[in-house]
Amino acid sequence: MSINALPFETLVNLFSYLGVSDLLVVSCVSRLWREAASILLAERVTIMVTDDATPAVETFQDSTVPYRNWVFKEVDLTLRGPFGELWERASGAVQSLRLGGVGVSPRDFVCLLQQCSSLEDLWLDDMAHLLMPGTLLSNPEDIKVLSASLRKVTRLHLACSRYLTDTLFSRIISVVGPLRKLSLAGCQISFHEAIHKRFYPEDGRVTISDHVLTFKQILKYIEEKATTLKEISLGRTLVDSEGIYHLSKVPKLQLESVHLMSCDQMTKSGIQLLCENQKTITDLDLSLCSRLTDYAVLAICQHLPHLKKLNLRRCLGITENGIRNLSQLKCLEELNISHLESVGSDSVEEAIGKEVRPSLYLLNLASLSLEWRVIANLATVAPNLTHLDISMCVSGVNDRSIQAICKSLKKLHILNMNGCTVVSDIGLAGHGLGQNDPSAQGTGLSLESLGLRDPDPLKITLGSRAEQTIRQEAEVTKYLCENVQQIASSEYGLSSLKGLWKLNLCGCKRVTNITLVHALKLRELRYLDLSYCQGVGEEGLQAMAQNCPSLEVLMLAECGQTSDQVVLVIVHFLKRIKTLDLQSCTKLTDDALDSLSSCLTLQYLDVSNCFRMSLEKVRVVQAKNPRLFNLHYRGIKEKDLDNCLVL
Repeated sequence: MSINALPFETLVNLFSYLGVSDLLVVSCVSRLWREAASILLAERVTIMVTDDATPAVETFQDSTVPYRNWVFKEVDLTLRGPFGELWERASGAVQSLRLGGVGVSPRDFVCLLQQCSSLEDLWLDDMAHLLMPGTLLSNPEDIKVLSASLRKVTRLHLACSRYLTDTLFSRIISVVGPLRKLSLAGCQISFHEAIHKRFYPEDGRVTISDHVLTFKQILKYIEEKATTLKEISLGRTLVDSEGIYHLSKVPKLQLESVHLMSCDQMTKSGIQLLCENQKTITDLDLSLCSRLTDYAVLAICQHLPHLKKLNLRRCLGITENGIRNLSQLKCLEELNISHLESVGSDSVEEAIGKEVRPSLYLLNLASLSLEWRVIANLATVAPNLTHLDISMCVSGVNDRSIQAICKSLKKLHILNMNGCTVVSDIGLAGHGLGQNDPSAQGTGLSLESLGLRDPDPLKITLGSRAEQTIRQEAEVTKYLCENVQQIASSEYGLSSLKGLWKLNLCGCKRVTNITLVHALKLRELRYLDLSYCQGVGEEGLQAMAQNCPSLEVLMLAECGQTSDQVVLVIVHFLKRIKTLDLQSCTKLTDDALDSLSSCLTLQYLDVSNCFRMSLEKVRVVQAKNPRLFNLHYRGIKEKDLDNCLVL
């Protein structure tokens, strides 16, 4: 039975398991497949228009896919001409629209939105030119028109709107439907009551200000829509404990998500009052709140037992005593405790707990001082992890712990090991360490760590410690090359993470060709960062390009062994490559640019400080690649510029 004979709905259901890149490929097979893929692409793809709207008009004027997500950033928009015709045809299906720093007149702004009858998610970020005059929606007819077209909007984002006032806020709020989410992150909000004595009448009449945005006016709206509002973001504002208290005490308000990132005025009392009065919260972001202490964490654990998402990144006032209490939160799905300087291994181990956490799928432990056993224990405690960030955990990420992760965390999609300088080919390639129990100080650099004894244990080696390390690395590399069969059959290496999408090995200086040739065989891998991995050679990079055909982003900055032949192989095998970083790959010449000129999928290319290249060839690559919107070439000069004669 031919697949084309399947019912159309069945075909769509089959394609739903594919990623965006795969959908774009299957849409080129036949007309039927294109129609099936377009239904899924319309929901998943976000169209971003920057700088100039003309290319977007040329690209989408004949498109039949009803794309639902659009972003306009730093671009001037006018509905007169070709763009107006495109928007008239596409706007009816738009469900999410983001305007960031867009130059648009009040009249065109109204026309732009009045056609979006299906809009649910509206972002108005940094719209200074539109808000500064203060006349937006001052015409009652405009409010009437937008009230009809935007009645389905339930999520409103007004982030970084520095010219937003009480009056403008009231007008914008009046044209959207009952909101589920309101974001005012980065807005200049006045929380102090004294502001009313300056901008409000002395007789106490209720009015709104044309000059400032006050929390009192925001709170008034929240009180009116308390039954529908579930998510609020006040990050990067001056909200303090008193403001949070008034928010949490609003009658009938039952918040589910609260984001207060970078709120420097927030203290433990504010968090305690919030948790006591809003026990329905399941998503709490307190990242970069510098004044929070262990008491805030204790209040969270006591009053929010059903919390699913918690972000405490860089809350420097939190110590080990507070982190230990996180073991009480049994329903956690996402946990970020990265960059906490006062937190160590014992508290993290107690926080995550010794019981299995089947619901935990995202964990960020970046820059924590951890022992390797804590990292290795994650495989047992959180078996369903899909996102794991252990970047800069230098002492905790070694060959032993990374092998435990590779063996047990089979569901991993994202693994970040940026700056983990101790890990080597032994761990990443999976050379049979898993069955043995090494010493706690084992670095994975010596033959002893592989279970092999030195043939002459009484031999005294001369030379510096650095020379001994280099010699040990050479011995280990030689042994691994001679015992490749143990790597090929290993279940402890990266090759066992079949579903990996993103892998960051930036700065893992002990990684060599052994890992790339024998372990990096990941057909689903889309993002790979090998920057500053100077031990990686030409053979490994070519094998990586052949064994990871789905790569879209490849970072090779300062990989000194990257040659013209490597670039040729990358262009030949990586048919989906969009981003390529080749900074300071000093072996590259104009031959590499000749290869890149035929890579029509490239959207970002950085060849800065590749001094053997010429500026003329760089311009040829730019001219031949219509999609190459970001090209960086710092330090590249005109050909033979230094040899020119001055007559």
